[in-house]
Amino acid sequence: MPDRSDDFRRQAQRNSNVSADAVRELVESGMRLGESGQLDGAAERFRQALDLDPDNAAALGGLGNVAQSQGRLDEAVASYRRALDADPGLGFARGNLGVTLLTQGNYRDGAEALRLACEANPESALLWMHYGNALLSIGELDEAERKFHRALEIVPRSAETRSGLAEILRRRKRNEEAIAEYRRAIEISPDFSAAQLGIGLVLLSTRRFEEAAAALRRAIELAPTHAEARCNLGMAFAALNRVDEAIECYRRALALDPRLAAAPYNLGTLQQSLGRDDEAIDSFRSAIAIRPDYAEAHNNLGNSLLRRGQLLDGWDEIEWRWLCPVLNLGPKERYPRPLWSGEAAPAGASILLWSDTRYGDVIQFVRYAPIVARSGWRVVLGVPHPLKRLVESIPGTIVVAEGEIVPGFHVHCPLTSVPRMLRTTLETIPAAIPYLRPEPRLVDSWRGKLGGLPGTKVGIAWRGAAAHARDPGGSLEPALFARTFEDEELSLVVLQTDATADEVAALRAGGRIFGAGEELTDFAETAALIANLDLVITVDTAICHLAGALGAPVWTLLEHVPDWRWMEGRADSPWYPTMRLFRQTRPKDWDSVVDRVRAELRSFVNDRASPKG
Repeated sequence: MPDRSDDFRRQAQRNSNVSADAVRELVESGMRLGESGQLDGAAERFRQALDLDPDNAAALGGLGNVAQSQGRLDEAVASYRRALDADPGLGFARGNLGVTLLTQGNYRDGAEALRLACEANPESALLWMHYGNALLSIGELDEAERKFHRALEIVPRSAETRSGLAEILRRRKRNEEAIAEYRRAIEISPDFSAAQLGIGLVLLSTRRFEEAAAALRRAIELAPTHAEARCNLGMAFAALNRVDEAIECYRRALALDPRLAAAPYNLGTLQQSLGRDDEAIDSFRSAIAIRPDYAEAHNNLGNSLLRRGQLLDGWDEIEWRWLCPVLNLGPKERYPRPLWSGEAAPAGASILLWSDTRYGDVIQFVRYAPIVARSGWRVVLGVPHPLKRLVESIPGTIVVAEGEIVPGFHVHCPLTSVPRMLRTTLETIPAAIPYLRPEPRLVDSWRGKLGGLPGTKVGIAWRGAAAHARDPGGSLEPALFARTFEDEELSLVVLQTDATADEVAALRAGGRIFGAGEELTDFAETAALIANLDLVITVDTAICHLAGALGAPVWTLLEHVPDWRWMEGRADSPWYPTMRLFRQTRPKDWDSVVDRVRAELRSFVNDRASPKG
């Protein structure tokens, strides 16, 4: 019987060649269909090719391209990875894998894929540009800059690469240079919307809101479906007090991109600033539903909940403040000991309660130190140096100023987090007043200094410290403040430690002035001075907290949408029983507040002058 093995081998080779040709034709057909936008047809050709050759790298890469174009990014990544397993040298798959990973937000893996793609194809300006964008996304600005310059060596006139360099300059706050670089990109490609958006972002950050709005409108003209541009235009309109237009921008941005968490977040921030907390709460929750780790949205949600009196939920949400870079709080776990979670103390255990925010917050929350001590803890209080002498009046605590050696402790907790740990509600706010007490020696000293002042003695403060002012809208012009004090039976005592000569001069029309500022070297001095006054009238500053904690009569003047702790619509404060609140009824309307305070002050003076039965 003749040996037919050579015939079989030749037939198998012919069949293999036919199959390879068929696969190649299917892949090439799929590529053509994909380039012409016929994605479903392209996908069908690639699948047919894979039926004949399941490990065909080009067909797998082609399926990845289709999935990427149709927004099925997980499928695209899987297809590219399979293609590269089959053929590690398939250059387009490596580059497209990197770009797809960037689109997913997986910047580090995207950067690594693009690094390998650039090594395999070092003359591709497009790959170097994408690699630069990946490095930019993970904050490696110097390396990103080098990659962009490499791309420009290959293709000097690239709007996208110029825009990448401009973004680096923007992040470095070299604002005018960034605008110039964006404009170079626009010279290359006049219809390049990303550069217009970049200019708008620079102008927003430098508070040039009219110019920002113009640049962002141009970006939208060039790319009407660009959700981010509309969202940023909303920010410009909000800053210009064009509220309805801002709201429409945010809603349109979210309609264009339902995954753009910044749109409901910015909408909520605007609603919050208008005092529309119910709407703001819904908007912040929408942002969190899109991006569950959106720290700023959680923190702002917490502020709105607290202002509405929903303290338990509010405390939980404001714990996200530690992850908000703009607040610059530093790490919550800054000490090499466990965080306290509200438990009672084991025998002999110590706890450090430390200052994490402003003076007023520390004064508000040190009331919790005795409560924590009653649960068995030996309490160490870490406070700013200007508060140390005053806080030492709290019995049963060890007080250290920032920078001093802290005694050993077992657990620690930021002061602002203590109400959460103790699950404080409106009904359980510790309001036993006073919980801070001035030194008798200092009280006597100030009594002597004020002894010659006639009439009712009123301590006044009209703005917070510049470094901690929450909003310029919370400050009051001294000339306007002076209208409150036109009663001749008043003596005004300036509690403003940084009062200028011009400010004091503006107040002189309102009565006799005693300028105590330079002698108020710390809060212990200020507390002793307040103990000698009949009344304190102040805007929202640490002074109102101090007077409240001392149990002194204090009137606090609030802007239209005040800080969360003053809540909504109340004339009293559950935190400070001796405090009265005078609120703006309209934004920036201090005149009506001053008129009300003036009328109430006249009654206050008359009541004190009236003989007691």
